[in-house]
Amino acid sequence: MGDIQLRNITTQSELTPLCSIAAESWLVDPLFNWVVPGLHEYPDDFLTLWKYILKTEFRSTGRHIIVAECPGANGYAAVGFAVWERSSAPTNMEERFSGRTFKNRILLLGLKFWIACQYIARICHKTFSLSRLENLTEELDRVRGPQPIEKWHLQFLGVSPRFQRRGVGKELLQWGIDKADQEHTPIYLEATSFGQPLYESFGFVPMDWMTLDDGRISQAVMRREPTTVIRRSNARMQDIHETCV
Repeated sequence: MGDIQLRNITTQSELTPLCSIAAESWLVDPLFNWVVPGLHEYPDDFLTLWKYILKTEFRSTGRHIIVAECPGANGYAAVGFAVWERSSAPTNMEERFSGRTFKNRILLLGLKFWIACQYIARICHKTFSLSRLENLTEELDRVRGPQPIEKWHLQFLGVSPRFQRRGVGKELLQWGIDKADQEHTPIYLEATSFGQPLYESFGFVPMDWMTLDDGRISQAVMRREPTTVIRRSNARMQDIHETCV
């Protein structure tokens, strides 16, 4: 599909069409149906939940919300988006400026999570399972804990059902890959069985599995090395092969 243009979201008002895309894209997702069991019965609550998620991502440090737009009757319109996170170790100056110990930062994150859960539960009380969100958070902590601080992470990638399988997702994925390769940084993500073949075609490999609901829901935890590292590894394997021959 041609004429796909990508741009960075710079104002909160630009999130509105992305919320609708997200509510459509994740309507049949097993993980969201587990955490938000009433999303089909109360679609407005599911849309409200996505408004909260994307506003939170927009305000968070290190986030890049990239929208894919295609030409339509009234000009270019949003058809998909990706939320990329660039995490890095704070400098000593940043540590001193923040005035917080590591323990205090963990406690603060826990408090923010508790406040967020209470807010979400209040606005989406008919659709939302707080206990399942807590289980999801614990599992995410488990699989992401061993990952390096310096990395790119694909938080969300969603494409409107009407524009899927037209190359939109590939363009959004390539944006982050280009950034990571330029910085010689690995990429991590959690993939559904539907999305895993796409990621594997771009060089991602499974490292672990995230499992929920007694194993009924699983997602592959995947990593992609920067291109320079991949080329170096392939060259080393070639040297080994030639030596053995």
